[in-house]
Amino acid sequence: MAQIPSSVPEKKMNSSANGSLILALVSVIMFAIFITRPVSRIYMTLGEFSALIATILGIIALVQIKRSAGVQKGKGWAILGIVLPYIALFIFVSRALLQ
Repeated sequence: MAQIPSSVPEKKMNSSANGSLILALVSVIMFAIFITRPVSRIYMTLGEFSALIATILGIIALVQIKRSAGVQKGKGWAILGIVLPYIALFIFVSRALLQ
């Protein structure tokens, strides 16, 4: 008779995916502040830097999740962390070109 496992282990959220999404949101906020107040270049610089780090962390997270063979989760957050800053940057550049 086959034994039924008493508990199924939960998948753990990948910490790089968390960091990627958080930094992506920071970059979107920095780009939004720069759009509303273009007098300070620091917001644009912080947005660019956090977008770069979010992209790197997102790629690292995707590789780690793939190699974990189903033990880790967070693929959607990692993808969002990669894509979101560049959508914000695209909107910023489009707005700047249209002015």
